[in-house]
Amino acid sequence: MLARAIIENAQHIILAADSLKFERTAPVCIGNLSQVHALVTDSCRHPQIRALCKQHQIDVIEARRGD
Repeated sequence: MLARAIIENAQHIILAADSLKFERTAPVCIGNLSQVHALVTDSCRHPQIRALCKQHQIDVIEARRGD
Protein backbone atom coordinates (compact mmCIF):
# COMPACT_ATOMS: atom_id res chain seq x y z
CA MET A 1 0.00 0.00 0.00
CA LEU A 2 2.82 2.39 0.79
CA ALA A 3 4.44 2.02 -2.64
CA ARG A 4 1.09 2.61 -4.36
CA ALA A 5 0.52 5.77 -2.29
CA ILE A 6 3.97 7.05 -3.22
CA ILE A 7 3.28 6.42 -6.92
CA GLU A 8 -0.11 8.14 -6.74
CA ASN A 9 1.45 11.25 -5.18
CA ALA A 10 4.62 11.42 -7.28
CA GLN A 11 5.10 14.05 -9.98
CA HIS A 12 7.66 11.97 -11.89
CA ILE A 13 7.98 8.18 -11.73
CA ILE A 14 11.22 6.43 -12.72
CA LEU A 15 11.21 2.66 -13.05
CA ALA A 16 14.65 1.07 -12.65
CA ALA A 17 14.99 -2.53 -13.83
CA ASP A 18 17.93 -4.58 -15.05
CA SER A 19 17.46 -6.52 -18.28
CA LEU A 20 16.96 -9.81 -16.40
CA LYS A 21 13.64 -8.48 -15.06
CA PHE A 22 12.21 -8.55 -18.60
CA GLU A 23 12.64 -12.33 -18.73
CA ARG A 24 10.27 -13.22 -15.88
CA THR A 25 6.95 -12.39 -14.28
CA ALA A 26 6.98 -10.27 -11.15
CA PRO A 27 5.57 -11.90 -8.01
CA VAL A 28 3.96 -8.59 -6.98
CA CYS A 29 2.44 -5.77 -9.04
CA ILE A 30 2.32 -2.31 -7.46
CA GLY A 31 1.56 -0.20 -10.50
CA ASN A 32 1.08 0.00 -14.23
CA LEU A 33 3.60 0.84 -16.93
CA SER A 34 1.34 3.68 -18.07
CA GLN A 35 2.13 5.46 -14.76
CA VAL A 36 5.88 5.58 -15.49
CA HIS A 37 7.67 8.59 -17.01
CA ALA A 38 11.09 6.98 -17.52
CA LEU A 39 12.49 3.46 -17.63
CA VAL A 40 16.15 3.12 -16.66
CA THR A 41 17.77 -0.20 -17.52
CA ASP A 42 21.11 -1.68 -18.50
CA SER A 43 19.66 -2.97 -21.79
CA CYS A 44 16.25 -3.08 -23.44
CA ARG A 45 16.45 -5.59 -26.29
CA HIS A 46 12.74 -6.44 -26.39
CA PRO A 47 10.82 -4.71 -29.20
CA GLN A 48 7.52 -5.26 -27.33
CA ILE A 49 8.75 -3.33 -24.31
CA ARG A 50 10.10 -0.52 -26.48
CA ALA A 51 6.74 -0.36 -28.30
CA LEU A 52 4.84 -0.16 -25.00
CA CYS A 53 7.15 2.60 -23.78
CA LYS A 54 6.66 4.52 -27.02
CA GLN A 55 2.88 4.07 -26.81
CA HIS A 56 2.84 5.52 -23.28
CA GLN A 57 5.48 8.19 -24.03
CA ILE A 58 7.98 6.69 -21.58
CA ASP A 59 11.62 7.66 -21.95
CA VAL A 60 13.89 4.60 -22.17
CA ILE A 61 17.34 5.22 -20.71
CA GLU A 62 19.93 2.51 -21.13
CA ALA A 63 22.80 2.99 -18.70
CA ARG A 64 25.54 0.43 -18.57
CA ARG A 65 28.02 0.19 -15.73
CA GLY A 66 30.72 2.79 -16.29
CA ASP A 67 28.55 5.05 -18.50
